[in-house]
Amino acid sequence: MPVSRVCSEHKVNVNILGDLNIAIDVTENRYNIPLDNLFGMAARKNPKRSFLFVSKLLGKHIPVYPQIPRISGALLADLLFRETEGKKAFNSSTLVNALADKKFIPGALKEIEAGIPQLSKPTLFIGFAETATGLGHAMYEAFAGNAGFVHTTRDSIVELQSCFAFEEEHSHATSHRCYVPDDSFFDKFDRIVLVDDEITTGKTCINFINVLKNRYPGKEYIITSILDWRNHSAISKFEELNIKTIALLRGQICCNNVPVKVPAVVAPKNKTESIKVDNVNLASENKKLFTLESSQGMQSLVSYSEMTGRFGITSEENRQVKEKTIEYAQILRKKRIYDSSLCLGLGEFIYLPSLIASGMGEGIMYQSTTRSPIHPLSQRGYPVENAILCASPEDPAITNYIYNVVPGQYREVFVFSEREMGKQCQNHMARELSRLGIKHLVFVAITSV
Repeated sequence: MPVSRVCSEHKVNVNILGDLNIAIDVTENRYNIPLDNLFGMAARKNPKRSFLFVSKLLGKHIPVYPQIPRISGALLADLLFRETEGKKAFNSSTLVNALADKKFIPGALKEIEAGIPQLSKPTLFIGFAETATGLGHAMYEAFAGNAGFVHTTRDSIVELQSCFAFEEEHSHATSHRCYVPDDSFFDKFDRIVLVDDEITTGKTCINFINVLKNRYPGKEYIITSILDWRNHSAISKFEELNIKTIALLRGQICCNNVPVKVPAVVAPKNKTESIKVDNVNLASENKKLFTLESSQGMQSLVSYSEMTGRFGITSEENRQVKEKTIEYAQILRKKRIYDSSLCLGLGEFIYLPSLIASGMGEGIMYQSTTRSPIHPLSQRGYPVENAILCASPEDPAITNYIYNVVPGQYREVFVFSEREMGKQCQNHMARELSRLGIKHLVFVAITSV
């Protein structure tokens, strides 16, 4: 078995691929969500940390129902509302049930639409790139007003000055930047909520807050995450700095962090088959043109969607975003040929594609490409079965991965990007997906009117 577990009520010992051992001691599970509904565990190609909690909520590394990212963000929003306002935002059991069983998803969405709580204090939500951009957006969007959102980015934009920059010490892609119109954007908010999928040591959050305090003093800070694995020393450090933390699951982990012995991955021998490729451009007035500098110093003029929150958005803009995603979904629904389809976001472009995918009908799964290099292994109990490698559309030096597109599972894939993708990238993706039984590939780009 590639992954084995020894469990008690609060303690879990996980063995990955026979060499990597992780002991998990759960200290708090606010909604009593089974661990298997939150994550699987895999080996990662990273000497800084050789394992990964593969989230089942984010729509990132592995496919989920496209509504799950929104429901996950609403659960964190409910926790925040209970902490700051002293009352619940949603019926949490309705949302938790939807994480385990598809039949509860419609009820969970109705609960979110009916709730829409109002924050009493102006609050800015900041999602960490690239994994938590969608989670941060979903959490922010759960509130009716008094909220803003921006996410950090790995992109280096020539024309813009990042309002701050900091390093993520354990990551494979360490530099974070943040772009907003001007410093007055931060002046609108009294509270800043940092949103990440997982906190391990808390160093990234503290580094971030120290930078923010120097630029924008006098703010209240709250850290929210799905998983919180800080040890006692790290928890004390947060308490000394008067930083609140909120998480769906808390505990502590201990890992031997040894390199794993992974069997050599044999590339599929399936021949390239015939695949129908379409391009669909979705018109938008909310576009910005900037010069993007690659990791190799190459520059190119690219467009960005303002609806993502990369440049800052507020609650007043939510209605327009919602209307647009519904419109886009109706257009793409008519482009579907097969009953089983995968919708795929690219990199930091996570949440908007998931919203669009949610309205495209039944038989849809959703995920996005990632920079995280995970060891794939097609064995029972291991969460990452296979991998497709592809270069970033804007930076050929950066490798992206698509996990768990299982041969024969889908007949159709919709790939979402903020701009038209180059033919070389399109051809490579079409070739790789055709070997897995994909018959129809649609490249969806949000373009200027």
